[in-house]
Amino acid sequence: MIWRQSFSTLVGRDVVLPPLKGMTLSGSQWSPGGAETYIGAFELAALSEIGVWTKLLHSAGIPSHVLIFANDPGPKIQRSLQTSFPPSRLQDIILVDDSGEQWRNFIQPDRPERAFAMHVRDGMAEPLMVGPPTEEAWDLFQLLVNSER
Repeated sequence: MIWRQSFSTLVGRDVVLPPLKGMTLSGSQWSPGGAETYIGAFELAALSEIGVWTKLLHSAGIPSHVLIFANDPGPKIQRSLQTSFPPSRLQDIILVDDSGEQWRNFIQPDRPERAFAMHVRDGMAEPLMVGPPTEEAWDLFQLLVNSER
């Protein structure tokens, strides 16, 4: 018998978000524009869950950015990000200064490997999903994002 740890996806709808600003890995200032889809994480340990969300979004034709929230978004984390993601994806990586841990306290990841995905418009997330997507959560995510595109 194969044993697998069960998991669930936390789902939020019409969630008011904390302010979101960051910088690209090339050093340009960045802020959200229009309706966009994001995958977020607080640690590079979340690369596995980021990969799951990335593959699903890509397969559905939904463009996305990856937001990495860091307490110290300096050169060290920038170098780590540049070696952790494929070169074709680097233009979509945004480093967000979370030194006050506003976003970490907002999302409340239960472990370092936790990632989240959200579709944002006008400072609101519809939906915001924390954790790896279950089949039901992914179906809902696609439905909500595609209904807005």
